[in-house]
Amino acid sequence: MIYCANKEAKREIKKAKREFEAKLAKHIKDDKKSFFAYVRSKTKTKSRIGTLISGNGTIVEDKSEMAEEFNKFFSSTFTEEN
Repeated sequence: MIYCANKEAKREIKKAKREFEAKLAKHIKDDKKSFFAYVRSKTKTKSRIGTLISGNGTIVEDKSEMAEEFNKFFSSTFTEEN
């Protein structure tokens, strides 16, 4: 009896998931945000920034130093207009 209920519950969960994914796919042009939020929730890996090599050639591993290096790089690529 419990086995049948468990099997039926799993079947209904799979069915609901398929219907939800089909609905997302059907409305992707109108609601891209929901689609990409769902895809992002299914990713298993988190991307992280590895070690950096600074402008002077030293290896940077500390997060605050990495932020500083990114700040230096991006601020050097943009110019301030009058």
